[in-house]
Amino acid sequence: MKTLILITLILLLFAKHIISQTISPVKLTENLKFIGSVDLKGRLPGTEGYDIAADFCIQKFKEYGIKNFRGLNNYKQFFKLENNRIIGPCELNIIHAERGFLKLKHGTAYTLRGFTGSATGTFDVVFCGYGISTDNYDDYKNVNVKNKAVIIYKANPQFENVSVEPFSIRNRIKTAVEKGAAAVIFVNTPTFKNSHPIGSVMDGKGEHFPNIPAIEIDHQTAELFFDDSGTSFADSYKAIIEQRAPYSIELKSKAIIDIKAIYNSAVDVYNIIGFIEGRDASKKDEFILLTAHLDHVGSQCEVVFPGANDNASGSAAILELARYFSEYKPEHSIIFALLTAEESGLQGAEFLATNLPVSSNKIIAALNFDCIASGDSIQLGNGLTNPELFKLAKSLDKNNLVIKDTWSNGGADLTPFVKLGIPGLYFVTKYSYTNLHLQTDTFENCNLDLFERVIMLAAELIKNIDKGKYERENILKTETE
Repeated sequence: MKTLILITLILLLFAKHIISQTISPVKLTENLKFIGSVDLKGRLPGTEGYDIAADFCIQKFKEYGIKNFRGLNNYKQFFKLENNRIIGPCELNIIHAERGFLKLKHGTAYTLRGFTGSATGTFDVVFCGYGISTDNYDDYKNVNVKNKAVIIYKANPQFENVSVEPFSIRNRIKTAVEKGAAAVIFVNTPTFKNSHPIGSVMDGKGEHFPNIPAIEIDHQTAELFFDDSGTSFADSYKAIIEQRAPYSIELKSKAIIDIKAIYNSAVDVYNIIGFIEGRDASKKDEFILLTAHLDHVGSQCEVVFPGANDNASGSAAILELARYFSEYKPEHSIIFALLTAEESGLQGAEFLATNLPVSSNKIIAALNFDCIASGDSIQLGNGLTNPELFKLAKSLDKNNLVIKDTWSNGGADLTPFVKLGIPGLYFVTKYSYTNLHLQTDTFENCNLDLFERVIMLAAELIKNIDKGKYERENILKTETE
Protein backbone atom coordinates (compact mmCIF):
# COMPACT_ATOMS: atom_id res chain seq x y z
CA MET A 1 0.00 0.00 0.00
CA LYS A 2 2.81 2.43 0.92
CA THR A 3 4.51 1.65 -2.36
CA LEU A 4 1.28 2.32 -4.27
CA ILE A 5 0.79 5.65 -2.48
CA LEU A 6 4.39 6.63 -3.22
CA ILE A 7 4.00 5.77 -6.89
CA THR A 8 0.73 7.73 -7.01
CA LEU A 9 2.39 10.80 -5.46
CA ILE A 10 5.27 10.58 -7.91
CA LEU A 11 2.83 10.33 -10.82
CA LEU A 12 0.84 13.29 -9.52
CA LEU A 13 3.98 15.39 -9.18
CA PHE A 14 5.05 14.34 -12.66
CA ALA A 15 1.60 15.18 -14.04
CA LYS A 16 1.68 18.56 -12.32
CA HIS A 17 5.09 19.22 -13.87
CA ILE A 18 3.82 18.29 -17.32
CA ILE A 19 0.64 20.36 -16.94
CA SER A 20 2.58 23.40 -15.73
CA GLN A 21 4.80 23.24 -18.79
CA THR A 22 2.06 23.80 -21.33
CA ILE A 23 0.72 26.99 -22.84
CA SER A 24 -2.60 27.75 -21.13
CA PRO A 25 -5.43 28.73 -23.52
CA VAL A 26 -7.44 29.89 -20.49
CA LYS A 27 -4.78 32.30 -19.28
CA LEU A 28 -4.10 33.52 -22.82
CA THR A 29 -7.80 34.22 -23.27
CA GLU A 30 -8.09 35.99 -19.92
CA ASN A 31 -5.11 38.22 -20.64
CA LEU A 32 -6.29 39.05 -24.16
CA LYS A 33 -9.81 39.84 -22.97
CA PHE A 34 -8.60 42.19 -20.23
CA ILE A 35 -5.93 44.08 -22.19
CA GLY A 36 -8.17 44.37 -25.26
CA SER A 37 -11.20 45.55 -23.30
CA VAL A 38 -13.15 48.57 -24.52
CA ASP A 39 -13.03 49.78 -20.90
CA LEU A 40 -9.32 50.61 -21.31
CA LYS A 41 -10.19 53.17 -24.01
CA GLY A 42 -7.57 52.10 -26.51
CA ARG A 43 -4.48 52.20 -24.22
CA LEU A 44 -3.02 55.46 -25.50
CA PRO A 45 0.31 56.15 -23.73
CA GLY A 46 -0.06 58.81 -21.07
CA THR A 47 -3.70 57.93 -20.31
CA GLU A 48 -5.43 56.03 -17.53
CA GLY A 49 -6.31 53.15 -19.86
CA TYR A 50 -2.66 52.48 -20.65
CA ASP A 51 -1.74 52.67 -16.97
CA ILE A 52 -4.45 50.14 -16.04
CA ALA A 53 -3.18 47.73 -18.70
CA ALA A 54 0.40 48.29 -17.53
CA ASP A 55 -0.49 47.65 -13.87
CA PHE A 56 -2.21 44.41 -14.90
CA CYS A 57 0.93 43.25 -16.71
CA ILE A 58 3.22 44.27 -13.86
CA GLN A 59 1.11 42.29 -11.39
CA LYS A 60 1.45 39.25 -13.65
CA PHE A 61 5.22 39.72 -13.78
CA LYS A 62 5.32 39.77 -9.97
CA GLU A 63 3.04 36.75 -9.73
CA TYR A 64 5.33 34.77 -12.04
CA GLY A 65 8.51 35.84 -10.28
CA ILE A 66 9.83 37.90 -13.20
CA LYS A 67 12.76 39.97 -11.98
CA ASN A 68 13.09 43.74 -12.17
CA PHE A 69 16.24 45.11 -13.82
CA ARG A 70 18.38 47.29 -11.59
CA GLY A 71 17.72 50.94 -12.34
CA LEU A 72 14.08 50.44 -13.35
CA ASN A 73 11.22 51.63 -11.17
CA ASN A 74 8.86 48.69 -10.70
CA TYR A 75 9.69 47.29 -14.18
CA LYS A 76 9.04 50.71 -15.77
CA GLN A 77 11.51 52.29 -18.19
CA PHE A 78 10.45 55.94 -18.40
CA PHE A 79 10.96 58.51 -21.15
CA LYS A 80 9.19 61.61 -22.44
CA LEU A 81 6.73 61.62 -25.32
CA GLU A 82 4.20 64.04 -26.78
CA ASN A 83 0.55 63.35 -26.05
CA ASN A 84 -2.75 64.57 -27.49
CA ARG A 85 -5.98 63.82 -25.63
CA ILE A 86 -9.17 64.25 -27.65
CA ILE A 87 -11.61 65.25 -24.94
CA GLY A 88 -14.53 66.35 -27.10
CA PRO A 89 -16.62 67.53 -28.73
CA CYS A 90 -15.65 65.46 -31.78
CA GLU A 91 -18.03 66.78 -34.40
CA LEU A 92 -17.88 66.97 -38.20
CA ASN A 93 -21.12 67.64 -40.06
CA ILE A 94 -22.09 69.00 -43.47
CA ILE A 95 -24.20 71.85 -44.77
CA HIS A 96 -24.99 70.11 -48.03
CA ALA A 97 -25.35 72.16 -51.20
CA GLU A 98 -28.79 70.65 -51.92
CA ARG A 99 -30.03 68.87 -48.79
CA GLY A 100 -29.03 71.27 -46.06
CA PHE A 101 -27.70 70.06 -42.69
CA LEU A 102 -26.46 66.46 -42.67
CA LYS A 103 -25.41 64.73 -39.46
CA LEU A 104 -22.34 62.52 -39.93
CA LYS A 105 -21.62 59.48 -37.79
CA HIS A 106 -18.37 59.65 -35.89
CA GLY A 107 -16.37 56.43 -36.23
CA THR A 108 -18.10 55.49 -39.49
CA ALA A 109 -18.22 58.52 -41.77
CA TYR A 110 -15.22 60.16 -40.12
CA THR A 111 -12.61 59.90 -37.41
CA LEU A 112 -10.18 62.41 -35.99
CA ARG A 113 -6.45 62.08 -36.45
CA GLY A 114 -4.70 61.32 -33.16
CA PHE A 115 -2.89 64.66 -33.19
CA THR A 116 -5.80 66.77 -34.34
CA GLY A 117 -5.98 70.38 -33.26
CA SER A 118 -9.05 72.17 -31.93
CA ALA A 119 -11.48 74.53 -33.63
CA THR A 120 -15.15 75.45 -33.84
CA GLY A 121 -16.84 76.92 -36.88
CA THR A 122 -18.43 76.52 -40.31
CA PHE A 123 -15.91 76.40 -43.15
CA ASP A 124 -15.99 76.57 -46.92
CA VAL A 125 -14.34 73.49 -48.40
CA VAL A 126 -11.74 73.18 -51.18
CA PHE A 127 -10.52 69.96 -52.73
CA CYS A 128 -6.74 70.12 -53.16
CA GLY A 129 -5.75 66.73 -54.56
CA TYR A 130 -2.62 65.42 -52.87
CA GLY A 131 -2.15 68.59 -50.87
CA ILE A 132 1.39 69.16 -52.08
CA SER A 133 3.10 72.29 -53.36
CA THR A 134 6.35 71.80 -55.28
CA ASP A 135 8.03 73.54 -58.19
CA ASN A 136 6.56 71.15 -60.75
CA TYR A 137 3.34 70.09 -59.03
CA ASP A 138 1.20 72.47 -56.97
CA ASP A 139 -2.28 71.49 -55.78
CA TYR A 140 -2.77 74.98 -54.31
CA LYS A 141 -1.79 76.99 -57.37
CA ASN A 142 -5.21 78.05 -58.70
CA VAL A 143 -7.40 77.96 -55.57
CA ASN A 144 -7.89 80.14 -52.52
CA VAL A 145 -7.90 78.13 -49.28
CA LYS A 146 -7.54 80.95 -46.77
CA ASN A 147 -9.65 80.22 -43.66
CA LYS A 148 -11.18 77.20 -45.40
CA ALA A 149 -11.09 73.44 -44.90
CA VAL A 150 -9.13 71.47 -47.48
CA ILE A 151 -9.82 67.88 -48.52
CA ILE A 152 -6.66 66.04 -49.59
CA TYR A 153 -5.62 62.48 -50.36
CA LYS A 154 -3.85 60.44 -47.69
CA ALA A 155 -1.20 59.38 -50.19
CA ASN A 156 1.54 60.62 -52.51
CA PRO A 157 1.09 60.89 -56.30
CA GLN A 158 2.77 58.10 -58.24
CA PHE A 159 3.90 60.23 -61.16
CA GLU A 160 7.34 59.86 -62.71
CA ASN A 161 7.89 63.62 -62.96
CA VAL A 162 6.80 64.41 -59.39
CA SER A 163 9.26 63.84 -56.59
CA VAL A 164 8.03 64.41 -53.03
CA GLU A 165 9.18 63.35 -49.59
CA PRO A 166 7.53 60.30 -47.96
CA PHE A 167 3.93 60.98 -46.94
CA SER A 168 3.43 62.55 -43.54
CA ILE A 169 0.19 63.81 -42.00
CA ARG A 170 2.04 66.67 -40.30
CA ASN A 171 3.89 67.71 -43.43
CA ARG A 172 0.61 67.87 -45.35
CA ILE A 173 -0.97 69.93 -42.56
CA LYS A 174 2.03 72.26 -42.53
CA THR A 175 1.68 72.89 -46.28
CA ALA A 176 -2.04 73.57 -45.90
CA VAL A 177 -1.41 75.99 -43.03
CA GLU A 178 1.23 77.84 -45.06
CA LYS A 179 -1.42 78.33 -47.75
CA GLY A 180 -3.86 79.70 -45.14
CA ALA A 181 -6.13 76.68 -44.54
CA ALA A 182 -8.04 76.43 -41.25
CA ALA A 183 -8.71 72.66 -41.25
CA VAL A 184 -7.49 69.57 -43.09
CA ILE A 185 -9.68 66.61 -44.07
CA PHE A 186 -7.88 63.47 -45.27
CA VAL A 187 -9.34 60.75 -47.46
CA ASN A 188 -8.01 57.66 -49.23
CA THR A 189 -7.95 57.83 -53.01
CA PRO A 190 -11.11 56.45 -54.68
CA THR A 191 -9.24 53.35 -55.87
CA PHE A 192 -8.05 52.47 -52.36
CA LYS A 193 -9.93 49.29 -51.44
CA ASN A 194 -10.75 50.14 -47.84
CA SER A 195 -12.10 53.64 -47.26
CA HIS A 196 -12.94 53.18 -43.56
CA PRO A 197 -11.61 56.13 -41.58
CA ILE A 198 -9.31 54.73 -38.91
CA GLY A 199 -7.97 55.65 -35.52
CA SER A 200 -4.31 56.59 -35.84
CA VAL A 201 -1.59 58.54 -34.03
CA MET A 202 0.93 57.96 -36.83
CA ASP A 203 1.14 61.60 -37.92
CA GLY A 204 4.92 61.75 -38.35
CA LYS A 205 7.51 64.06 -36.91
CA GLY A 206 7.26 67.81 -37.12
CA GLU A 207 5.34 70.77 -35.81
CA HIS A 208 2.04 70.32 -34.01
CA PHE A 209 -0.74 72.72 -35.03
CA PRO A 210 -3.06 73.05 -31.99
CA ASN A 211 -5.65 75.16 -33.85
CA ILE A 212 -5.93 73.04 -37.00
CA PRO A 213 -8.46 70.18 -36.90
CA ALA A 214 -7.21 67.05 -38.68
CA ILE A 215 -9.99 64.70 -39.77
CA GLU A 216 -10.29 61.54 -41.87
CA ILE A 217 -13.40 60.70 -43.91
CA ASP A 218 -14.64 57.79 -45.98
CA HIS A 219 -15.40 57.83 -49.72
CA GLN A 220 -19.14 58.27 -49.27
CA THR A 221 -18.65 61.38 -47.15
CA ALA A 222 -16.19 62.75 -49.69
CA GLU A 223 -18.81 62.33 -52.41
CA LEU A 224 -21.31 64.30 -50.29
CA PHE A 225 -18.90 67.23 -50.16
CA PHE A 226 -18.52 67.05 -53.97
CA ASP A 227 -22.27 67.12 -54.72
CA ASP A 228 -23.37 69.98 -57.01
CA SER A 229 -19.75 70.96 -57.71
CA GLY A 230 -19.68 69.99 -61.39
CA THR A 231 -17.71 66.79 -60.78
CA SER A 232 -17.56 63.87 -58.37
CA PHE A 233 -14.91 62.72 -55.94
CA ALA A 234 -14.19 59.73 -58.19
CA ASP A 235 -14.11 61.74 -61.42
CA SER A 236 -11.78 64.35 -59.97
CA TYR A 237 -9.31 61.57 -59.24
CA LYS A 238 -9.61 60.28 -62.80
CA ALA A 239 -8.85 63.76 -64.07
CA ILE A 240 -5.69 63.98 -61.98
CA ILE A 241 -4.50 60.54 -63.06
CA GLU A 242 -5.23 61.08 -66.75
CA GLN A 243 -3.73 64.55 -66.93
CA ARG A 244 -0.87 63.91 -64.50
CA ALA A 245 -1.69 67.37 -63.17
CA PRO A 246 -3.55 68.97 -60.24
CA TYR A 247 -7.33 69.23 -60.37
CA SER A 248 -8.29 71.40 -57.40
CA ILE A 249 -11.75 72.94 -57.05
CA GLU A 250 -13.90 74.83 -54.57
CA LEU A 251 -16.80 72.71 -53.37
CA LYS A 252 -20.39 73.81 -52.74
CA SER A 253 -20.98 72.07 -49.43
CA LYS A 254 -19.60 73.40 -46.14
CA ALA A 255 -18.02 71.67 -43.15
CA ILE A 256 -19.29 72.26 -39.61
CA ILE A 257 -16.45 71.47 -37.22
CA ASP A 258 -16.42 71.36 -33.42
CA ILE A 259 -13.34 69.61 -32.02
CA LYS A 260 -11.47 69.94 -28.75
CA ALA A 261 -8.12 68.31 -27.95
CA ILE A 262 -5.43 69.01 -25.36
CA TYR A 263 -1.82 68.69 -26.48
CA ASN A 264 1.19 68.14 -24.23
CA SER A 265 4.66 68.17 -25.79
CA ALA A 266 6.23 65.96 -23.10
CA VAL A 267 4.48 63.49 -20.79
CA ASP A 268 5.96 60.55 -18.92
CA VAL A 269 5.47 57.23 -20.73
CA TYR A 270 7.13 53.90 -20.14
CA ASN A 271 8.05 50.45 -21.37
CA ILE A 272 7.63 47.48 -19.00
CA ILE A 273 10.70 45.24 -18.79
CA GLY A 274 11.54 42.20 -16.69
CA PHE A 275 13.59 39.03 -16.95
CA ILE A 276 14.00 35.44 -15.89
CA GLU A 277 17.56 34.62 -14.89
CA GLY A 278 18.93 31.50 -16.55
CA ARG A 279 19.63 28.54 -14.29
CA ASP A 280 22.95 27.68 -16.00
CA ALA A 281 25.76 29.82 -14.56
CA SER A 282 27.70 29.63 -17.83
CA LYS A 283 24.71 30.75 -19.93
CA LYS A 284 22.72 33.17 -17.77
CA ASP A 285 24.61 36.17 -19.15
CA GLU A 286 23.20 35.40 -22.60
CA PHE A 287 19.64 36.51 -23.32
CA ILE A 288 16.61 35.87 -25.50
CA LEU A 289 14.57 39.05 -25.97
CA LEU A 290 10.76 38.86 -26.32
CA THR A 291 8.85 42.03 -27.20
CA ALA A 292 5.32 43.26 -27.98
CA HIS A 293 3.77 46.70 -27.87
CA LEU A 294 1.15 47.33 -25.20
CA ASP A 295 -0.17 50.62 -26.56
CA HIS A 296 -2.89 51.32 -29.10
CA VAL A 297 -4.43 54.48 -30.57
CA GLY A 298 -6.82 55.48 -27.78
CA SER A 299 -10.33 56.88 -28.06
CA GLN A 300 -12.18 59.92 -29.38
CA CYS A 301 -15.22 60.94 -27.35
CA GLU A 302 -17.46 57.85 -27.41
CA VAL A 303 -15.52 56.13 -30.20
CA VAL A 304 -13.04 53.57 -28.81
CA PHE A 305 -10.43 51.59 -30.71
CA PRO A 306 -9.90 48.57 -28.42
CA GLY A 307 -6.90 47.08 -30.22
CA ALA A 308 -7.53 43.48 -29.20
CA ASN A 309 -5.55 41.99 -32.08
CA ASP A 310 -3.35 45.10 -32.30
CA ASN A 311 -1.77 44.48 -29.91
CA ALA A 312 -3.43 43.10 -26.82
CA SER A 313 -2.69 39.77 -28.50
CA GLY A 314 1.07 40.28 -28.49
CA SER A 315 0.99 41.63 -24.94
CA ALA A 316 -1.05 38.65 -23.74
CA ALA A 317 1.49 36.40 -25.44
CA ILE A 318 4.35 38.01 -23.51
CA LEU A 319 2.52 37.42 -20.22
CA GLU A 320 1.80 33.78 -21.00
CA LEU A 321 5.36 33.14 -22.16
CA ALA A 322 6.58 34.77 -18.94
CA ARG A 323 4.40 32.40 -16.91
CA TYR A 324 5.41 29.39 -18.96
CA PHE A 325 9.17 29.98 -18.79
CA SER A 326 9.07 30.92 -15.12
CA GLU A 327 8.05 27.28 -14.58
CA TYR A 328 10.21 25.83 -17.35
CA LYS A 329 13.42 27.29 -15.81
CA PRO A 330 15.49 28.05 -18.96
CA GLU A 331 19.26 27.75 -19.10
CA HIS A 332 19.64 31.21 -20.64
CA SER A 333 18.07 34.39 -19.34
CA ILE A 334 14.93 35.70 -21.05
CA ILE A 335 13.90 39.36 -21.24
CA PHE A 336 10.19 40.22 -21.47
CA ALA A 337 9.47 43.70 -22.81
CA LEU A 338 6.07 45.34 -23.22
CA LEU A 339 6.75 48.39 -25.34
CA THR A 340 4.92 51.68 -25.58
CA ALA A 341 4.32 54.13 -28.43
CA GLU A 342 4.61 51.69 -31.31
CA GLU A 343 1.56 53.25 -32.90
CA SER A 344 3.13 56.70 -33.14
CA GLY A 345 6.40 55.48 -34.63
CA LEU A 346 8.20 52.73 -32.68
CA GLN A 347 9.35 55.16 -29.98
CA GLY A 348 9.25 52.61 -27.16
CA ALA A 349 11.25 50.05 -29.15
CA GLU A 350 13.77 52.65 -30.21
CA PHE A 351 14.18 53.86 -26.64
CA LEU A 352 14.75 50.32 -25.38
CA ALA A 353 17.19 49.56 -28.22
CA THR A 354 19.31 52.57 -27.25
CA ASN A 355 18.93 51.89 -23.51
CA LEU A 356 19.17 48.12 -23.25
CA PRO A 357 19.73 46.80 -19.72
CA VAL A 358 22.23 44.29 -21.17
CA SER A 359 24.81 44.45 -23.94
CA SER A 360 23.25 43.95 -27.38
CA ASN A 361 25.93 41.41 -28.29
CA LYS A 362 24.71 39.23 -25.41
CA ILE A 363 21.27 38.85 -26.99
CA ILE A 364 21.08 35.61 -28.97
CA ALA A 365 17.82 36.48 -30.72
CA ALA A 366 14.80 38.78 -30.46
CA LEU A 367 11.21 37.71 -31.11
CA ASN A 368 8.51 40.35 -31.60
CA PHE A 369 4.76 39.63 -31.42
CA ASP A 370 2.31 41.99 -33.13
CA CYS A 371 -1.21 41.22 -34.39
CA ILE A 372 -1.23 37.46 -33.78
CA ALA A 373 -4.89 36.72 -32.98
CA SER A 374 -6.63 37.10 -36.31
CA GLY A 375 -6.37 35.64 -39.81
CA ASP A 376 -5.67 32.06 -40.86
CA SER A 377 -1.92 31.43 -40.88
CA ILE A 378 1.41 32.55 -39.41
CA GLN A 379 3.97 34.80 -41.02
CA LEU A 380 7.50 35.17 -39.65
CA GLY A 381 9.02 38.45 -40.76
CA ASN A 382 12.73 39.21 -41.08
CA GLY A 383 13.58 35.67 -42.18
CA LEU A 384 15.77 36.93 -45.03
CA THR A 385 17.96 38.79 -42.55
CA ASN A 386 18.64 35.70 -40.43
CA PRO A 387 17.81 32.61 -42.50
CA GLU A 388 19.06 30.08 -39.92
CA LEU A 389 16.66 31.34 -37.26
CA PHE A 390 13.84 31.35 -39.82
CA LYS A 391 14.75 27.80 -40.87
CA LEU A 392 14.65 26.59 -37.27
CA ALA A 393 11.24 28.16 -36.66
CA LYS A 394 9.85 26.61 -39.83
CA SER A 395 11.14 23.18 -38.83
CA LEU A 396 9.18 23.38 -35.57
CA ASP A 397 5.90 24.20 -37.32
CA LYS A 398 4.12 20.86 -36.89
CA ASN A 399 0.76 22.35 -37.90
CA ASN A 400 2.03 23.74 -41.23
CA LEU A 401 0.70 27.18 -40.40
CA VAL A 402 3.82 29.20 -41.25
CA ILE A 403 3.78 30.54 -44.79
CA LYS A 404 7.02 30.73 -46.77
CA ASP A 405 6.87 34.47 -47.47
CA THR A 406 9.11 36.63 -45.32
CA TRP A 407 11.20 39.79 -45.61
CA SER A 408 14.34 41.51 -44.33
CA ASN A 409 15.31 44.50 -42.15
CA GLY A 410 13.02 43.76 -39.21
CA GLY A 411 9.54 45.22 -39.30
CA ALA A 412 7.59 47.19 -36.68
CA ASP A 413 9.14 46.99 -33.19
CA LEU A 414 11.73 44.45 -34.27
CA THR A 415 13.42 46.99 -36.55
CA PRO A 416 15.52 48.91 -33.97
CA PHE A 417 16.98 45.67 -32.62
CA VAL A 418 17.87 44.33 -36.06
CA LYS A 419 19.69 47.61 -36.67
CA LEU A 420 21.84 46.71 -33.65
CA GLY A 421 22.80 43.46 -35.36
CA ILE A 422 20.49 41.25 -33.29
CA PRO A 423 18.89 38.37 -35.23
CA GLY A 424 15.13 38.20 -34.82
CA LEU A 425 11.74 37.15 -36.09
CA TYR A 426 8.52 39.16 -36.27
CA PHE A 427 5.53 36.95 -35.42
CA VAL A 428 2.35 38.10 -37.15
CA THR A 429 -0.65 36.28 -38.56
CA LYS A 430 -1.59 36.44 -42.24
CA TYR A 431 -4.81 38.31 -43.11
CA SER A 432 -4.67 39.78 -39.64
CA TYR A 433 -5.67 43.34 -40.51
CA THR A 434 -9.40 43.12 -41.26
CA ASN A 435 -10.26 45.21 -38.21
CA LEU A 436 -6.98 47.14 -37.96
CA HIS A 437 -7.43 50.45 -36.09
CA LEU A 438 -11.19 50.10 -36.20
CA GLN A 439 -13.79 49.88 -33.43
CA THR A 440 -14.29 46.25 -34.46
CA ASP A 441 -10.82 45.13 -33.31
CA THR A 442 -12.37 43.37 -30.33
CA PHE A 443 -11.86 40.14 -28.44
CA GLU A 444 -14.96 38.68 -30.10
CA ASN A 445 -13.33 39.05 -33.54
CA CYS A 446 -10.15 37.20 -32.60
CA ASN A 447 -9.18 33.71 -33.78
CA LEU A 448 -8.32 32.10 -30.44
CA ASP A 449 -7.27 28.75 -31.91
CA LEU A 450 -4.70 30.37 -34.21
CA PHE A 451 -3.59 32.65 -31.38
CA GLU A 452 -2.82 29.65 -29.16
CA ARG A 453 -0.90 27.91 -31.94
CA VAL A 454 1.27 30.98 -32.50
CA ILE A 455 2.29 31.00 -28.85
CA MET A 456 2.93 27.26 -28.84
CA LEU A 457 5.25 27.64 -31.84
CA ALA A 458 7.01 30.56 -30.18
CA ALA A 459 7.50 28.58 -26.99
CA GLU A 460 9.03 25.68 -28.92
CA LEU A 461 11.36 28.05 -30.77
CA ILE A 462 12.48 29.69 -27.52
CA LYS A 463 13.14 26.28 -25.96
CA ASN A 464 15.22 25.23 -28.95
CA ILE A 465 17.23 28.43 -28.82
CA ASP A 466 17.70 27.90 -25.10
CA LYS A 467 18.91 24.32 -25.65
CA GLY A 468 21.59 25.49 -28.08
CA LYS A 469 19.85 24.44 -31.30
CA TYR A 470 20.54 27.94 -32.61
CA GLU A 471 23.70 30.00 -32.40
CA ARG A 472 23.51 33.72 -33.01
CA GLU A 473 24.20 34.29 -36.70
CA ASN A 474 25.58 37.33 -38.44
CA ILE A 475 22.59 39.07 -39.96
CA LEU A 476 22.47 39.62 -43.71
CA LYS A 477 22.29 43.27 -44.69
CA THR A 478 20.48 44.27 -47.86
CA GLU A 479 21.14 47.03 -50.35
CA THR A 480 18.20 49.04 -48.96
CA GLU A 481 19.92 49.59 -45.61
